[in-house]
Amino acid sequence: MLVILFAIIYLILLVMAIACFAALGYVALMLIISKPMFATLALGIGLFASGGFIVYYMIKFLFSSSERQELNMIELNLDEEPELKNVILDLTQSIGTKFPKKVLLSYNVNASVFYTSSFWSMFFPVRKNLNIGLGLVNGVTVSEFKGILAHEFGHFSQRSMAVGSYVHNVNKVIHNLLYDNESYNNTIASWSNASIYFKLVNWLAFVFNSGVQFVLRQMYSQVNKGNLALSREMEFHADAVGATYVGTKPMIDSLLRMNLVSDSLDQVVDYYNGQIRNGIKPDNIFSRQTIAMNLMAQRLKLPLENNFPYVSAEKAAAGVKSYIRVKDLWASHPSDEDRILSYKSGNYMEIPADCRPAGILFSNLKKTQEEATAFLYRDVTFENEPVFDSGADFEASFTKEINDFPECFNGYYDNHNPLHLDLDATDASDPENVTYFGTSQVALLSELATLQNDLNFLEYMTQNPAAYRNFEYESGRYSSDKASLVAEILAKKMAETVKQIQQNDKDIYAFFRRLASEKDRKDEFRKAYDSFYKMDAEFDRLAKKYTEMHEEFEFAYQNNQPELIHAKLNRFYHIEDSFCDELSHLMKSAAYKAAITDEATNAFNAYISDRPRYFTNDKYNHEAINQKAIVLNLYMAVLQRAYVQNKKKLLGLKAELMSS
Repeated sequence: MLVILFAIIYLILLVMAIACFAALGYVALMLIISKPMFATLALGIGLFASGGFIVYYMIKFLFSSSERQELNMIELNLDEEPELKNVILDLTQSIGTKFPKKVLLSYNVNASVFYTSSFWSMFFPVRKNLNIGLGLVNGVTVSEFKGILAHEFGHFSQRSMAVGSYVHNVNKVIHNLLYDNESYNNTIASWSNASIYFKLVNWLAFVFNSGVQFVLRQMYSQVNKGNLALSREMEFHADAVGATYVGTKPMIDSLLRMNLVSDSLDQVVDYYNGQIRNGIKPDNIFSRQTIAMNLMAQRLKLPLENNFPYVSAEKAAAGVKSYIRVKDLWASHPSDEDRILSYKSGNYMEIPADCRPAGILFSNLKKTQEEATAFLYRDVTFENEPVFDSGADFEASFTKEINDFPECFNGYYDNHNPLHLDLDATDASDPENVTYFGTSQVALLSELATLQNDLNFLEYMTQNPAAYRNFEYESGRYSSDKASLVAEILAKKMAETVKQIQQNDKDIYAFFRRLASEKDRKDEFRKAYDSFYKMDAEFDRLAKKYTEMHEEFEFAYQNNQPELIHAKLNRFYHIEDSFCDELSHLMKSAAYKAAITDEATNAFNAYISDRPRYFTNDKYNHEAINQKAIVLNLYMAVLQRAYVQNKKKLLGLKAELMSS
């Protein structure tokens, strides 16, 4: 219904655009006929062109290039993968759907159904493709893999995918008209700069297009809310197909393990991104994923089941707590909790599981993984000929990265930094046989994070009452206009939690101060705390520079006139001057020396010595914008690295005092 409404509104806007073109063309013609001279001719051409640009704006999406999802995938020759082909064939026949047109491999932790969604796909049947992520294959059993594929083939048979195609194309049109305007704006700017008379082109087209964009922004949220609700229902249906084929246990187990599988691959990719400057790359990123997943499972104290980490529902939910419950209208998938409840209430037949690793379905998994790894790094530029590291080298280095802080603190400092205290105060206790880093103390930090997230959400709801109609808190149901009242309750809880954490941190300081005094290291201990506090305060100040640079450059990603762009850039350049001063200070500071890589040093020096100009000849300089983005990312990485190094130094000293 909403798609039809969009079509009607779009046609009305298109008719208005054509009417504007006709009216401006008529005025231009009458102007030239009534008083033929250079000024009226130029003005007439400007008016005529303005109408043309207005019409072109409404239809320019027809000339935009379509994205090709398979560009970042490798097509799999199923004739070389007989066992996998038989699995897919059996699944399609059992479910009663067509064999995929293509089977493609990606590196990520995912499996999906897709097709080239064009206007033709809305009217004619289109064979769908199957994407299999090797990162997914690496983290599931054969039964779990079959269940996930059955889930995806369940989408193959859904008529609602056709509705999804309509919505997808509506979104493409809206996105093109709202955001893909650089080439269009550059053309108008070039035309209007040719003559003062042509400035009308700029102004008239801008006014009309701004009105169109206002209407489309109102449509976008409504169209997508309906589509996302449909998407959630499609997921439940596809889940039922998977559970029917393999039973509920493989579906639930793989669902609960998926965050760990995904996080392990993400961390491996991040690790090797950091190794590019050292000329190191992996020959097989998926073997490294297995190492990382097992190390992370050990750290989380997860048991193994069928040689894979077993994540219970309780463990999965441990880090995801909230006092606020809402129906997320913007989610494309149901929550894991809702999906598990649906599995358990479905009365599906339990089927004997094949607990072998899913990779066994591939004829030569190692070769396939290495080819996918090479494909992933095909466009990465190394300064020198890169070398492959060994799995043992990776394991040793990665182990150090994930075990940032001593185990004796029981994860207390993983997401918590020592609070600022009056180091000379005496209102702290130091009783014997007290645990400062036990389960209850760590739980306080989790409680604080939960309350802070809930308060942030309630603040968003207060500022955007139309986003959610209502929410649940404890046993009550509240309308969105009551969000501020519940926020007051949670704020009081949070204040009490902070008070308890502060007292524990005071007691921790008193405990270690006594140990340091007993071991004649009191001055060293005090200096370590002072150094950390100084770094902590400076981090907040320097991080604001990063945020300010981003926020003040937001205009570059909006549709603005050249005059306004130049005015905003003048303001930005003053902010950039201040940022460069901080950058110079950072490079000279001994506190940050160990955190600044050669890559960062070269980028910072080039940026400071040759300040980029972001907008020349009424066009954005994308190379300069990318250079700025790289510098900002490196800047933030230096701040974070220095902060962690300082924190590790303080915690290392504490661990020494406890053990010696």
